[in-house]
Amino acid sequence: MPLGWRFEDIIEFMHDVASGRELRTMLDTTSRTESGEQLPLHLHSSKGDCQWDPTNIMIYVHRLSAGATTEMLRCADTSTNDVVCKVASTELGRKSLVNEARIYEDPRVLHLQGKEIPMFYGLFEARTPVQRCGDSTDTTHIMCLVLEKCGSTIGADDDKDALLVQTPEFRLATARAYWTLHQCGIRKESPYELSKLFRPSNILIREDGSPCIIDFARASKHICPCGVNIHPAEKWYIVKGCDELGFICDYARIWPPRFAYITNNDGDIVYQWHYLRDQAAEDYDLEELGLEDLEPNVALEMVQAALEKCEARWVKWETDFAYAFATWQA
Repeated sequence: MPLGWRFEDIIEFMHDVASGRELRTMLDTTSRTESGEQLPLHLHSSKGDCQWDPTNIMIYVHRLSAGATTEMLRCADTSTNDVVCKVASTELGRKSLVNEARIYEDPRVLHLQGKEIPMFYGLFEARTPVQRCGDSTDTTHIMCLVLEKCGSTIGADDDKDALLVQTPEFRLATARAYWTLHQCGIRKESPYELSKLFRPSNILIREDGSPCIIDFARASKHICPCGVNIHPAEKWYIVKGCDELGFICDYARIWPPRFAYITNNDGDIVYQWHYLRDQAAEDYDLEELGLEDLEPNVALEMVQAALEKCEARWVKWETDFAYAFATWQA
C-alpha cells in the first residue's frame, strides 16, 4: 500500500476510473458502527501474519450503501450490509486477489456463496500515474476485493484447539464444507506444507451457527479422488486419498478412534495397533504388538488397559457424533 494512505485515500484514488466509481457507489462512506466508530475499520494486515509477507494485503470492514444496486451486487441476496474489503497494491498481493476472485466467479461454486463461502461482490482496480518527487511519475496499481462479512472467527491461528472446542455438529459441518468445495472442483490450500498453511481464523461462524470458509488466495482447481456422499465414519480411508480432506477431518477429529496405544511415563506412544472392538486382550499376538519381551501377564494388563481407554474414547465419539452423523446422512 502506498505509504501513509488510508482507505479513504484509496477510494479517492480509484474514483477516476469506472471500476473505482462503481466501488465508491457501492460503499457507504458516511456510515458508522453501533458504537459510533467511523467506517471503514482496519481489520487486519497480512504483515501481521508474517513481517516479510510480500502480498501486504490490508483488510477493512465497510458497509454497503443504499445506492448499491442489485446488478452491482451480482443479484446477491444478502442479509447483512457489512462487507470486507481486501486491498492490495503489490504485484503478489494483486495476484492473490485475482486468484481469489476467480474462485468466487467459478460457476461450480456460485451456489455455495452465502453459505459455505462468502458472497462475492466484485474485484475493483485502478492503475493511475502518480506524481512523485520532482518531475518523476510512477504508476500505482491498486485492487480491492469486496466480500460479505460472514461472522466471527473460531479462534486465532496459534490456537490449535480452536476447532476442537466447537460442537461436534459444527466440526462435522466444517469438514462437510471442505468436502462440498472439493466436490465442486476446488481445494483451498496448496498441497505443500498444508499443516502450516491451515489457519483457524479462516473458519467463521455465521449467525445461524453454520461454518463459512474464507481466504481463497492459494485455492486451486482440484479433481478430488473422494466420491460423493461418502460417510466419513465408515470410509475414512477413502478420504485419506485427498490430503486436504484427510487433514481437515483429522483436525476436526470427526473419526472414531482407530488405534489403541500404550504410552511411557512421558506420555509418548511406544506401542500402537489398530483397535477392533470385538477383540479382547487375549486375542492379540503380543509378538506382533512388540510386547514379547515383557512378562505375558504384564503385557496383557497393559493391552487391556489400552483397550479400555480406546473403548472409552469410542463411546464418547458415539455420544458426541451420533446426531451429527445422522444429520450428515440425512
